[in-house]
Amino acid sequence: SQASGSISQSSVGAVQEAFQFFINSERAYTQLYLALSDAQKRSRSDLVQKYQIQMSTLLKATSYRQVAQRLSSSNSD
Repeated sequence: SQASGSISQSSVGAVQEAFQFFINSERAYTQLYLALSDAQKRSRSDLVQKYQIQMSTLLKATSYRQVAQRLSSSNSD
């Protein structure tokens, strides 16, 4: 019926939003990681602190261990 269709549609929408959140969070973490590496190379302690705080906020939502490992290994090349 119409009510069950609405619930299904709302459920699908919620799942899509959750995926978007995690995809955007991973992208943000990646950008912050690269910015942090650059700030460290340039000895910009103000930016290092800023990026570390922002990354810690993202880490409260989910784990980025695999992303961090991938970025770390690509930086060592």
